[in-house]
Amino acid sequence: MAFLSPTTKTLLGFFILVLCGFPGAFSKFKEQSFEKYLCQKYPPNYGICSREYNPVCGKDDVTYINLCFFCWTFWNTYQGRVRLKKFGHCSERD
Repeated sequence: MAFLSPTTKTLLGFFILVLCGFPGAFSKFKEQSFEKYLCQKYPPNYGICSREYNPVCGKDDVTYINLCFFCWTFWNTYQGRVRLKKFGHCSERD
């Protein structure tokens, strides 16, 4: 690490200390799942989803018609326990 300046070494050391020494420092990023981020557009009281076919595959191996239907299931049926596997149709090979 001779090629790094003393300031860079200090900042790098501080960053490593923060990551290792304070595991809860970034916990607020863990609290919000990817699905909660995706489903912000379709909150629990969103209303009626369109029937536009843009399939989404859940980790429960169910193909949802579109992200709105997936989010409705996420918010209302499984209380946030269903997760997104991929965008697209679920297949037997997955």
